[in-house]
Amino acid sequence: MSSRESVALREPGGRDLSSFPTVSIPTSAQLYRGHRTANGAWFFSNGGAGRFDLDAPRGTCYLGVDPDTAVREVLGG
Repeated sequence: MSSRESVALREPGGRDLSSFPTVSIPTSAQLYRGHRTANGAWFFSNGGAGRFDLDAPRGTCYLGVDPDTAVREVLGG
């Protein structure tokens, strides 16, 4: 099994997350991604400008369920 086939992060211990919202997206769902040309399609944001940016060396991949949402994720609207 390659490292990409296993979960890298453990669940946070000692925290009650029972009321934390969850969303399940079917594997058949089509997702869209907008990105700036300078960053490329595989850019994962970690600069702190995005609302859910993770700290480096990790990053966040912003996606949308439709093209309009994907563009708004890039533009911050």
